[in-house]
Amino acid sequence: MRKLTRLWQGLERVSGLAAIPAYWEHFCGTEFPLIQPHLRPTNDLGSSYPCPHPRDYDCPRGIVDYGDGSFVAICRHPHRLCNDKVLSASDALVHDLDLASFFQSVAQALGLRWQQPALRFPGVWAIGVSARANTRSQPAFLQVQSRRSAFLQGVRRLLVEIDGPFLLVAPTEQFRDVAIQEMIQRRGIGFISLEDQIVMDDAGRLVALDPVSTDDEHSVTPPVDRERVLNAFCQKYDIPKTKAADQAEVDPTDLYKWVRNELPRNSKKSARIEVLLRRGIVKPTR
Repeated sequence: MRKLTRLWQGLERVSGLAAIPAYWEHFCGTEFPLIQPHLRPTNDLGSSYPCPHPRDYDCPRGIVDYGDGSFVAICRHPHRLCNDKVLSASDALVHDLDLASFFQSVAQALGLRWQQPALRFPGVWAIGVSARANTRSQPAFLQVQSRRSAFLQGVRRLLVEIDGPFLLVAPTEQFRDVAIQEMIQRRGIGFISLEDQIVMDDAGRLVALDPVSTDDEHSVTPPVDRERVLNAFCQKYDIPKTKAADQAEVDPTDLYKWVRNELPRNSKKSARIEVLLRRGIVKPTR
């Protein structure tokens, strides 16, 4: 197994996930080949090119378009510390990251039911629904920001716009400080750092560092999510909660205790409720 620290940190250093290929390589280092196939050229010309030995405000090199299809990265330092570099058109153009292409395998490794990324607002995309045992059926959002203030704003907007818990995925932990942790913990929001969770196996595949259980009958529904899960179950089968209790072979008062987290988690009654909500109705209702 190999950790991909430079890759995940690099995503948060490329502002807006858009830069010329040289900056993608600069920030992602030796892990650049993993992301290179997923970069798509835009029609925008880059303004700067990385310097091999940056020194002061005259760096980095500037990209010059001569108007005849030729491009050069020119040193802007008065003492000409770097050599000029001839660029191809592809080298000079800004490249976007194709999220759908790159993140599908990541989402599958995490245990998410993948969907085409839908931009919610700048830096935040809806990427699917969690099939993980501890966040089952919760919407999953990817947030990639280059500044802590933008990350904080993204979390706040999600907390306002999303009714109920959700799963938040970010490349690294760097912006999850005490203030942000208090906000998401108060709502029971799940958080995954790709730097800590996704690695490369010996076959070159992206896999989760910890095994992901998506159908664990012994898993426990988070207390903050129980009322929503129960309501969705009753709506799906068009039955009252008393009928759901009957299906789980528990008294309705025990079902309400389970919702309030007052029923012991390791009790047989809790286990029957969890299995019912996960597998669905198996006994005919009257």
